[in-house]
Amino acid sequence: MWQKYAHDDELNSSANIGKIHQELSYFYRDKLKDKNLENTHYNQAIKWYSSALEKYNTNPAEVATVYESIAVAYRLKMQIEDDDKTANALAAIEHQELCMQQLLIYCSPNRKKVGDALKELAQTIGLWDEGVTNSQKALDIYIYQNSCYNYDDIVSLCTGIVGIYTHQKGENYAPALKYQLLKHEFEVKQLNEIVEDDGEDQVYHKHTGIGWSHEEVADMYIKLGEYELACQNLQLAKKIYEGSDPNDREELNYYLEEKLRSIESFLGK
Repeated sequence: MWQKYAHDDELNSSANIGKIHQELSYFYRDKLKDKNLENTHYNQAIKWYSSALEKYNTNPAEVATVYESIAVAYRLKMQIEDDDKTANALAAIEHQELCMQQLLIYCSPNRKKVGDALKELAQTIGLWDEGVTNSQKALDIYIYQNSCYNYDDIVSLCTGIVGIYTHQKGENYAPALKYQLLKHEFEVKQLNEIVEDDGEDQVYHKHTGIGWSHEEVADMYIKLGEYELACQNLQLAKKIYEGSDPNDREELNYYLEEKLRSIESFLGK
């Protein structure tokens, strides 16, 4: 019976039919373990969602939702062994990008989730350049488009970009430094929100976290041969560790002193 109204412009049931097919794909995946029928319903979902776009073309919120649904379907198709993982991933990225474009037309907190999805999706198949690009876009959204950004979101994205530059793309520390410093900035902001009234353990955590963040910056400077800047950050970390848990302080300072000794010869000391 629903087929009678499938192309009704007023009802615009195409998106709902797409959703039904997507729910059926989950059923075949989770309950019946039938990958062929699972994939068939993903394909049907994509078909009906695409049909819905022809009718939702004036409402950016509705268009964004449909693009996101298509991206999810392609992302799930990636998990089916016999299907083309790379082609599905690229299609998912394309539709997630289109979703982001629509989201940026109006204000919505869901934009941050799109940024995360873009980053994770690109990294899934080793598209590291796209991973960096999409993470940068997400950072722009988090920092410049949202007044109430979440520190964890920004720190997570920066950590991901640093990892791509220093591991997946080789030991490429120069471009990674920018994001290590940005990560440090927001980690310190977040930890500085801890006050004495939050309790002793939280205050210890604050000092350990800020000190460790300075150490991470120092490690990056050491890799780049910027030993003076590395030394400055290690000295700052040493001072900040004075407020850390006394039970951890000795170990923290032991490894920090080792780093200081390792760069002494480069400082002419």
